[in-house]
Amino acid sequence: MSGSATLDFTTLDVFTHTRYAGNPLGVVHVPSSATLSKEQRQIIAGEFNLSETVFIHERQVGPDGPEWPVNIHTTARELPFAGHPTIGVACLLASSLEPDQNGDDHSVSATLIVPAGRIKFVYNALERVARLGIPHNYHQHGATLSAAELQKLTPKIAQLPQQSPIVSIVKGMTFALVELQSLDDLTFVNMLTARWPQLQLDTEWDSEPVGMLFYVHQGEGADGATKLRTRMMELEKPSEDPATGSASCCLAAYLALKEGKKGEKVKIEMTQGVEMGRKSDIGIEIGVGQDGKLESVTLSGGAVQVMKGTVIVP
Repeated sequence: MSGSATLDFTTLDVFTHTRYAGNPLGVVHVPSSATLSKEQRQIIAGEFNLSETVFIHERQVGPDGPEWPVNIHTTARELPFAGHPTIGVACLLASSLEPDQNGDDHSVSATLIVPAGRIKFVYNALERVARLGIPHNYHQHGATLSAAELQKLTPKIAQLPQQSPIVSIVKGMTFALVELQSLDDLTFVNMLTARWPQLQLDTEWDSEPVGMLFYVHQGEGADGATKLRTRMMELEKPSEDPATGSASCCLAAYLALKEGKKGEKVKIEMTQGVEMGRKSDIGIEIGVGQDGKLESVTLSGGAVQVMKGTVIVP
């Protein structure tokens, strides 16, 4: 498929209900009549030049109801999974679904199929929020990021952790998790012109992309949820991301397992992108089994449509 052929697209702002906040997402609709190669998808994603662009294929009927195959691309590569694209797609597709047959007229559900696995989502129309069961293969790497390395990147921050963990939520989605002491310290994070560290990843887990998530504890909310302010810097193409679902899931899983709350559900609410002027609200619930291991990861957030149009297939 090439030449003058066109595909419809939509753009969304994700992890927000306010246009021009949150994290922008390009969504390209690929009908069953179209054949789009991985190379063509990558060219289109590069043209959008957003943190991620997704390609939604034709709706199918699966064992649990409606499902859609989805490809997720950055400007450089295809990803096995990413948080803000799947939240955005779930919110967009919800309008085409019938209410669940469980007595709740306000909720719809379906499944997204991504390279990392099957992602079941539930969308609540009253809250305008999608909740996704995230595929996970949690792994904490043996190496850490030292304070000395961090000091080279963020010289204005006086207090840095001696060692910061490096964690993967699935293979290919890896983040160094750096706790800071104050919002002032978070403001001082500016690594876009710095020399990036070479994070040492374990054998068989050594795959990009890799990022650095900085966070500050902000106490607890009325519902008992832990509140955090965060910033995420990408290492592959030095830039800041306004909302990063996969990094947020990494951090939430790490904190829940570190606290050792066996057999409990741990709720964490993160606010990201404030320093960029694109405030994003990200919800995560972590289920910890009685054996102390990660049992479930649920990511939640909203999205709002911004643009519609057509793209010419390369």
